[in-house]
Amino acid sequence: MALTPATLLTGAALSLAAWGVGFAYQCLRYRIFDTEDAVQLAAARAGEASASWVESVRRQAPRGMVSAATMAELVDLGLIEADFAANVGRAVAAYRPGAARVLVIWLPVCLGATAAILARGAFAPAHELNTLAALAYTLSFALIAMADARFRIVPVPFLITLVAGALFAFPWASPVALAVSAGMSAIMLWGASKLFESTFMRAGVCGMGDVLIMAVIFATLLCSPVPRVMGTFLVAFIASCAVLVAHYSRGMKLTLGGFTMLRVPLGPAAAIASIATMAVI
Repeated sequence: MALTPATLLTGAALSLAAWGVGFAYQCLRYRIFDTEDAVQLAAARAGEASASWVESVRRQAPRGMVSAATMAELVDLGLIEADFAANVGRAVAAYRPGAARVLVIWLPVCLGATAAILARGAFAPAHELNTLAALAYTLSFALIAMADARFRIVPVPFLITLVAGALFAFPWASPVALAVSAGMSAIMLWGASKLFESTFMRAGVCGMGDVLIMAVIFATLLCSPVPRVMGTFLVAFIASCAVLVAHYSRGMKLTLGGFTMLRVPLGPAAAIASIATMAVI
């Protein structure tokens, strides 16, 4: 695929459309959160506060998943201590970033996902891809990264698009080989995450969504005829993880115990590394 002005314009339009889908999903999640908070706060004002919901607010607030209005009302109702609210005030204030901030952070990732495929096609590689399926594959990673970074969740629709893209993007890999490789990778990754959790007494380190996206990545890399792609991915993945750990551990004294308590989203690191790898696969 030649890099003509029309191709570049199409790629930019696809990137912007993908970002729009990701932003619309974020808006939908916020609306769901606000509706649930309104229902729970109404029950709390009636003296029927849900202890489990209040506890979930305590867990989610340090990650910026609780609005300032909800936190303030819980303090007024005496269900959350003022000291706790003050300690998480910075995170709570960042509950809902504006569209401009989301655009600045994530549009470059969507552009990179498209550029990796277009640039690869321009150099006429020996192993061709199905361009549309490959674009769906890389842009799905960008959307998963957007959702996981904010909500620590891998949305099922994006995961389905990712799997569909993987099945059709790589003509050299049969669906059976991809399925077997993904299944084996998922089992090994799930076992490794459980071993880590039992060793360091930390639950919820790696969710099923994390396992599935990594399994899809490993399956496509294991089936690739290009021998260097696994090494490329691992280098990019480790570098991305290091950047994320540095970001999420700001202001912390990062001991071994503190490191195991970090809840760093895996989606962004996996997405960036996978997008980088697609340029050479």
